[in-house]
Amino acid sequence: MMKIYNRIYNTLGICRKAGKLVLGTAAVEKSILTQKAKLVVLSSSVSQRTLKKYQTLCDDKNIDILIIDDNNCLGKSIGRDGIKIMAITDHNFKKMVYESYNDKSGGEL
Repeated sequence: MMKIYNRIYNTLGICRKAGKLVLGTAAVEKSILTQKAKLVVLSSSVSQRTLKKYQTLCDDKNIDILIIDDNNCLGKSIGRDGIKIMAITDHNFKKMVYESYNDKSGGEL
């Protein structure tokens, strides 16, 4: 299972280097509202209030959301320890994350 998460983390790192990853609450919220976000990725360690807020925003704008069960690895995967929320702004990177996730879960998101 950790191997699959490593593939997702590697994809997120590549995505950041390509400039297709938005980090932090304010920037992610802006990318959702402007519909630039293609996929919002949250750490499972965010508060219930934050989770509900972003689920509502994403539902309203028809943007997919992925909650990753991690041990503070989400931020570390992109070189920023405190980051628990990010958005992918490129369809191809979104597709790469989906493929890795589907390999893990055996189904669709």
